[in-house]
Amino acid sequence: MDVVLYGHNDTPGIVAVQQLDEQHVRMYVRDHGKVSYNDAEFFPFFFLSSGGLIDGFPKRFWLKELAGTNFYRTIVAFQRWNDMWEAVRFVLARHNKTAVRRVGSYTESDILLLRPDPVTQFLMQSGITLFKGMEISDLHRLQISIQTLGKGGKPSNASKTEDRIVAIGLGDSTGWEEVIHGRKHSEPEMLADLIRLLHERDPDVIEGHSLFQHILPYLLKRFELYGMECTIGRDGSTIKTSSPRGAPAEREFENAFFEVPGRHLVDTLMLAQTYDFSKRSLDGFSLRHLSAHFGIPDQQRITIPREKIHAAWAEDPGRVCEFTLQEARETRTVSNHLSPSYFFMAQMCPLSYGTLCRTGSAIKIESLLLREYIRQKHSVPKPQAGTQTSGGYTDVFQTGLLQGVLHADIESLYPSVMLSKAIKPSTDALGVFQVLLRDLTSKRLEAKRSMQQSHQEETRASYDALQSSLKILINSFYGYLGYARGLFNDYPRADEVTTAGQEYLRAIIKQVELYNGRVIEVDTDGLFFTPPDNVRGSEQEEIFVQKIGSTLPEGINLVLAGRYKKMLSYKKKNYALLDYDEKLSIKGSALISRSLERFAKSYLHLCMSRLLGEEIEGLHNLYSSFRKDITSHNWDVLDFARTETLHDSLEQYTLETREERRKPSAAYEVARRGGLAFRSGDRVSYYVTGGASGVKIIDNCKLAEEWDPNFPDENTAYYLDRLDEASNKFEVFFEPEDFKRIFSADDLFGFSAEGIKIINRFKGSIDQPPAEGEESSRFGIWLDDELDLE
Repeated sequence: MDVVLYGHNDTPGIVAVQQLDEQHVRMYVRDHGKVSYNDAEFFPFFFLSSGGLIDGFPKRFWLKELAGTNFYRTIVAFQRWNDMWEAVRFVLARHNKTAVRRVGSYTESDILLLRPDPVTQFLMQSGITLFKGMEISDLHRLQISIQTLGKGGKPSNASKTEDRIVAIGLGDSTGWEEVIHGRKHSEPEMLADLIRLLHERDPDVIEGHSLFQHILPYLLKRFELYGMECTIGRDGSTIKTSSPRGAPAEREFENAFFEVPGRHLVDTLMLAQTYDFSKRSLDGFSLRHLSAHFGIPDQQRITIPREKIHAAWAEDPGRVCEFTLQEARETRTVSNHLSPSYFFMAQMCPLSYGTLCRTGSAIKIESLLLREYIRQKHSVPKPQAGTQTSGGYTDVFQTGLLQGVLHADIESLYPSVMLSKAIKPSTDALGVFQVLLRDLTSKRLEAKRSMQQSHQEETRASYDALQSSLKILINSFYGYLGYARGLFNDYPRADEVTTAGQEYLRAIIKQVELYNGRVIEVDTDGLFFTPPDNVRGSEQEEIFVQKIGSTLPEGINLVLAGRYKKMLSYKKKNYALLDYDEKLSIKGSALISRSLERFAKSYLHLCMSRLLGEEIEGLHNLYSSFRKDITSHNWDVLDFARTETLHDSLEQYTLETREERRKPSAAYEVARRGGLAFRSGDRVSYYVTGGASGVKIIDNCKLAEEWDPNFPDENTAYYLDRLDEASNKFEVFFEPEDFKRIFSADDLFGFSAEGIKIINRFKGSIDQPPAEGEESSRFGIWLDDELDLE
C-alpha cells in the first residue's frame, strides 16, 4: 500500500468515525452490508514553535521535539480533548504576558498550529482513511426532501407554529422510497416517523439539495417547537449544531454547521456549486437545472413552484407527495454524478467524507502533506508571506468569425511543469510534495487505461470517477503553492511554474506561425488557432499538432483538444464555438453573464447562433421579434425576473443600510416589502416596474409572484433598454452603420442584409510578451511509533 497517498493503516470498510468522548473515537465498519463498530483511544495534539511555551502546564501531556528546522519543531499530545483546549489557553496566556500584541484565539497567532476537528486529528495520527476496500456502490446513501406550507399561502417560516411540514420525501441508493405526509398525520408524528425510518435504513450518508440552508434548519426548528429531540445519530444521539466559529449555533440555525454522529451530511447544492466553479457550465443550481444539465429524463417531471405549494396541497396532496419524492430521486441522481470523486478522495485524505465534500482543494492537499510529516515526526513549516508576481498567459489576437479552428492543449500543464522541473516547496524537507504528485499522476494514468480497456459500464464509471478525483487533486498542487494560508506555500516556486507555462505557450505560438497558422487566442494551458491552408481534415490536423508538440521538452505533451467548424472570438476568455455536429458552446461572462434575465440569455444565445451561421437577416428578425414580445407583454414573469441570493439576514441588512455600510439592494427591499421570512442563502425573484427606463430599481420592483399576466405592470422601457444592452455586445463585429441597421426597430422601408459583413480584427503583436529521531519508551502512544522509512 502507498502509505504517503493512502495512509499507513489499511483497515478496510470504515464508513464513519465519530468522537465518542474526551478519550475515544468510535469507528463504524461496513462488512457485507452490515455495520458494526469498535472504539479506539485517541490522543489530541497540536504543534508548537517552541516546547518551552507549555512548560508548567499542570495536566499530563507528551512532548516530542521533531526532526528538521521548520517553524513548528514540537508536537504535544494529551490524554483528553478538554486537556488540549486547556493547554491552548495556557500557551496563549503565557504568550500574552510578553507579547507586544495580545491574542484572544490560537487562530490569531502563529506560535501554535492546531487542527480543531477531532476526527481529522484521529485520522492523521492513526493513518486510517474511510472506505478502504469498498466500491462506491457499497456506500449507503439516503436522500431527503421536504415541502412546507405557510399560513394563507405565504412563504413558510419554521419559527411559526401555524406553519408546517406537509411532506417528507425519502429515498436511498438501494432504490427504496417512502413519503411521510401530513394528510392523516400530525407534524410531530411525521417527525417521529422520520427518525424511525432513518434508523431502520441506517444510511452512511444523508443527502439533500439545500440541506444546510433549508432542510436541516427547518426540520430542527420544528423538532424544537414540539420539544422533540432529533436523535438521528447512528448511536441514537442528537444532531449537533455549531456556528462557523465553533460555538453553539443560534436558535434559528443561521449559517450553522451540522454534524450527525456516525453519519455524513452532503448538500448536493454545494456539490453543484463546486462543480460549476471549475466547469462554468451550469445555467442554474436548482434540481430542474441540474437534471437538464446531466441529461436526466424529464418526460414525466412534475413542476410546482414554491409559491404554489399551498394551492397544490389543497387541490391535490398526492401530487405534492409525488413531487417531494421526485426531488429526493433527483437529488440521488445529481449525487450519482457529482459525489463519486469525493468517495475516492476519502480513501486517500485524512478527512471525513462530509468534510471533503465542502472543503477546498488546498485543505485536501495539505492534509496529505501534514499526515506524512506527522508519521515521520518531522517539523512543519508555517505559511510564507508574499505574493505571486507571475500568472497564466492569456491574450486574444483575433476577434470576429473564424473558420476551421483547432484547440490545442498542454495536458495538465502546471503539474507537468512541476514534475519535469522537480518543483516543490522549499520547506518540504521530506520531498512529500513531489512523491504525492508523481503517485497521483501515475495512478490517474493507470485508471484511465483501465477505464478504456473495460467493457462494463459500471466498471468504466468507477474508473472514470477515480481518475476524476485524482485529476482534481493533481490540478490543485500548483494552486496550493500560491495559497496564502498554506503551511507549505511557496510564492517563488509558484512563479517558476507559471513562467515556464508562459514560455511553453510562446514557443507553441511561434511554431504555429512558422508554418503559417494564425493564433486566435491563448489561455493559460492551450490555444485556439487556424492551421495552415495545406493542413486539411482531422488526420492531418492531428499530425500537425503532434509536430508542434514534438518541439516541447520531455514530459510536456501537446494534444488536439477540439476541432471546430467556426469560432466567434469576442474578448479574452470569451467566445462561442460551433463544432462539426452543429453543437454550440459559449464561454465567458462578458458574453452571457449569470446575472442576466432569462430572456436576455436566450436572446444572446440565439444571436450567437445566427452570427455563426452568418444569418444577418435572421439576426435582425430576432431583434425585432424580441422587441415585439417585450412591448406586447408576450412573455412569462420568469423570462424577465431577476433571481438573487440573499447572503445576509434581514436584521444584518437593515442594520448595515441604516449605518450606511452598504447600499440598499432591490432583492432585499422587495423581500422585506413582500413580508418574506428569509435567511442567508435564500433566493428571491423580482421584476422592475415603472414607466421610464431610468427608474430607481429599489423603489420600483415587485416579487415575481405578484406579476399578473392579465394586468402586466413590468417596465417595458427598462426591458427594451436591457435588450439593447445585450445587442451592444455585437457592435465589435460590424461597421457602425451596419450595426445600427441590424439592431433597429425601424423597418419602414424593410431590411436588407446586402453588403453587411462580419468584421474580423487583428489585435496587437503575438510576439509581444504577456503582462506580468530516537524515541523514548515513556511515550507509549502514536507519537512513539517506530517507522520503517525504507
